[in-house]
Amino acid sequence: MTAAWKTVGMEDGGRIAGRVSAGAGPVEELTPAQVREVLQPLNTVGTSGSTETLLMGVNDVTMDQDCTFTFPTVGAGAHEFTLILRGAFTPTFPASVDWPSATAPTYATPTEFSFRTVDSGTTWLGVAAPGFG
Repeated sequence: MTAAWKTVGMEDGGRIAGRVSAGAGPVEELTPAQVREVLQPLNTVGTSGSTETLLMGVNDVTMDQDCTFTFPTVGAGAHEFTLILRGAFTPTFPASVDWPSATAPTYATPTEFSFRTVDSGTTWLGVAAPGFG
């Protein structure tokens, strides 16, 4: 079965909308939030402060002090976001992050983190690619 993609574009009033169909199955309406998540918006934070709430999409954060991160609130289903983290300070992540081998990675600047949930944000699966830059 091949996927048949329909046009995703702007509706009247500037809202993003779209439709997608998988083969002969029903056409499914995409909500504006789903389309924005696919488009991966960029959230650039020049200086983090001691706390920072991350958004869906790509977060590019430079820590200017030790920082505790809060994850986005998400609806039903699977969601993911990326954090590109810089700065010689200590990040603290929510207890809801499930790291490989149940151990948070050692942070080195810069590091790219990916977080994914399949249970509406109850648990976030976290992976890190340190020293990529």
